[in-house]
Amino acid sequence: MAEGEAVKTVQETRWLAIFSLFLAVTGLVGSEFLPISLLTPMAADLGISEGMAGQTITAVGLFAVAASLLVAPLTQKADRRFILLLFSALLIVSNVMTALASNLFVLILGRCGLGLCVGGFWSLAAATVLRLAEPRKAAKALGLVFAGVSAAYILAVPLASYIGQFIGWRGVFAVSCLWAALAFICQYKVLPSMPARGSKSSFADQLGLLRTRWALLGLAATMCSFAGYYVLFTYMRPFFEQRLGLSGGSLSFALLAFSLANCFGTFIAGFILTRFLRQALLLSHIILLCVPWLLWLGGRNPAADISFAMLWAGFFGLANVGWSSWIIRTMPERAEIAGGLQVAAIQLSIMTGAALGGAIFDHSGINGLFPTSSAFLCLAVFMLLASFKLFARAKGRPV
Repeated sequence: MAEGEAVKTVQETRWLAIFSLFLAVTGLVGSEFLPISLLTPMAADLGISEGMAGQTITAVGLFAVAASLLVAPLTQKADRRFILLLFSALLIVSNVMTALASNLFVLILGRCGLGLCVGGFWSLAAATVLRLAEPRKAAKALGLVFAGVSAAYILAVPLASYIGQFIGWRGVFAVSCLWAALAFICQYKVLPSMPARGSKSSFADQLGLLRTRWALLGLAATMCSFAGYYVLFTYMRPFFEQRLGLSGGSLSFALLAFSLANCFGTFIAGFILTRFLRQALLLSHIILLCVPWLLWLGGRNPAADISFAMLWAGFFGLANVGWSSWIIRTMPERAEIAGGLQVAAIQLSIMTGAALGGAIFDHSGINGLFPTSSAFLCLAVFMLLASFKLFARAKGRPV
């Protein structure tokens, strides 16, 4: 039986199982971005530079790319419940290694394990939701899972920074171990057995999918979307500090408002994408490419600019869920292989966007990031339109 057929047999949405995925995603993404708020104390404690400590994030991205491409082909015959539990257990081990690291080597090793978790887990996310949710509720289920990303941003940056003052960076990673253990226990209790299906998940199938023009354009649009977001998102704090003059409590409020807006976007995504996937993806990216220009050309009014930034975060939360919904809608029978390619594309675009943003920021300051972000997002819009047109021509129906 193909994955596409499996979607039709789901009679009742398993919301508890989907909530366990939300817990796992929160732990994964939170662990990935914890060093952003703990970089200085980590570097001081281990006797390394902040630049070297920052490579722990790069290590996660590199191993996430590898895992996202390898997991589906190498685990074709394995029960998906076992694979997800394996990644959740590895998340606990990774955070324990990080919390106990006595040197850079052990720290990087632990973070490489986390990268395997991130890439492997995300590559199976869309296909797993198809096994747990009724087709008409799949977008809402994805919205709940992706809400874990927004929750992780809140926990990993402002909250972790605050707690770290009292329990140290190792204590923060110890707390993340407890969260990962909670996610593992919940998944163990509520995830049903999900035997391997007869879907195509080999390396040859990956190459075959990349030869499909509408799918390739969709993946390229995904890359441009995330690159455009992370070019500017990575340096949102300097924007608040340098352009708006925020500091202390006002800065914390702005960062929290930004994260909450992103969370709200993922929350409402399920209600919108179920009926208006094509329109929502296009409209959200048009708004995403316009907002950086408003921030760049604005009058440096803190209230207005924070509102624009919140609007930007909210629509990216919607678009983020939209990309996985696009896979479910257009290729449910190849959700695992497509999900793996999409995660690899996203991780590469995040690394590229952050690196490019850093180079532009060092050369031109914050002002150089706004047109760069918009350019990537504009490319995403044109590629989306082309992908939708080619899909309709090939399948005889719109997305």
